[in-house]
Amino acid sequence: MISMPSTEDGEKEAKMPMDKKKKLVLISLLVAISFENLLWMSIVTLFPIFIAKYHPTINTFHTGLILSIFHLSTLIITPLIGQYLHKIGRKNALVLSYFCATLAALGYCFLSFVTSDIYFYLGSVFIRLMEGITTSLNATAVYARSE
Repeated sequence: MISMPSTEDGEKEAKMPMDKKKKLVLISLLVAISFENLLWMSIVTLFPIFIAKYHPTINTFHTGLILSIFHLSTLIITPLIGQYLHKIGRKNALVLSYFCATLAALGYCFLSFVTSDIYFYLGSVFIRLMEGITTSLNATAVYARSE
């Protein structure tokens, strides 16, 4: 049963136990991660098709490099984020990760207007790096938040 501590005014205040609050926060953050991953997976699925149609000089090897940069950046940056997360703060890391995710998604929108293959390639690599950093920040902060 939820206890109802009284305040200075004598009113009863409903408070959830800390364990239940943590579970709700964790569930909501995991749902947010799921939507973020759904966004990236949707982009990754259609990205090679877009490149083949609008940037035929970028071959499949370079397309594979663009897509693998995400995992490489995540692999490199995650331990660093874990080491400095207490300085950044978990909430700040979450806010920063969703801000960067929004910028990366907008970057794809603007990238579709780039006609030069080299600028498209470099922009794609940069956005995938940003996605890797975003995922590292997000996942590290969410799982640290669940402690």
